[in-house]
Amino acid sequence: MTARRPLRRPPVSAALTTRTGIQARWGSVSVTPEHIARMQGSLTAAIHVYPPGMTTTARRLVHLRQLVNSWSGVIMGTLILAAGTALGGWWPGTALALALLAIGYVALMLGTRRDAARVRIVRVHAHRGGMSDTSLFEVVGAQLDALDGADLSPVEYEAEWWRIYEALDRPIGE
Repeated sequence: MTARRPLRRPPVSAALTTRTGIQARWGSVSVTPEHIARMQGSLTAAIHVYPPGMTTTARRLVHLRQLVNSWSGVIMGTLILAAGTALGGWWPGTALALALLAIGYVALMLGTRRDAARVRIVRVHAHRGGMSDTSLFEVVGAQLDALDGADLSPVEYEAEWWRIYEALDRPIGE
């Protein structure tokens, strides 16, 4: 790669220690929220590498899919509360919330299944007893940091992104 420039975001490797997620052009890094990690006694960090050429809308929908899977309980509770208040009763609100959630969930899952299946994911799990092997996470993270820190033309950036994406085994999906 060519000349280096400073990263405009924290390095990928910092996600494990700072427990903060990262959004970038190539994808994202997600980390188990600290309050959940404390309750479960474990932490998971994942690098999600999108295929080059994926549209911004497709990326946002895939990210929304990940959020919905993580936050479905909170969404359900909020919908029940809002619908119950609007309809003046707990049972009608629950029925309406379940119907809306089911329709929205099915539409989102079906609409994003092809794009989500193309996302390559590298995960690391840490728990009270130890940590899974972090070598692939660190290598891929360093490559993505170098990609974002390099002074590349858009064509060179996308070519390097493809190289990193293709080096990962296969699409895993969500």
